[in-house]
Amino acid sequence: MSLQENVQEVKITVNDLIYGQVKDLNRRMDRLENRIDTLESRFDKIHCEKVTQKPIETYQKTFSPSLSLTLTSISTEIIAAAVIYSLLR
Repeated sequence: MSLQENVQEVKITVNDLIYGQVKDLNRRMDRLENRIDTLESRFDKIHCEKVTQKPIETYQKTFSPSLSLTLTSISTEIIAAAVIYSLLR
């Protein structure tokens, strides 16, 4: 048999593509939830350790960059979910 005889045509529908995107979006949301849980536990730990030492400055130095990035990521994922939802309707 030649290589050409073994080639089969695979048809992918729009629904297949959307389903793949939704699965990918779910994986990303799970990762974001894990990151948020990690940040919350770090926040709780720092809060318990440094409750008497200028807490606002400590939180700003520790969480401002990563929390801002996480909130941006969550916003992007929510927008993507809304677009996919509107396509499925």
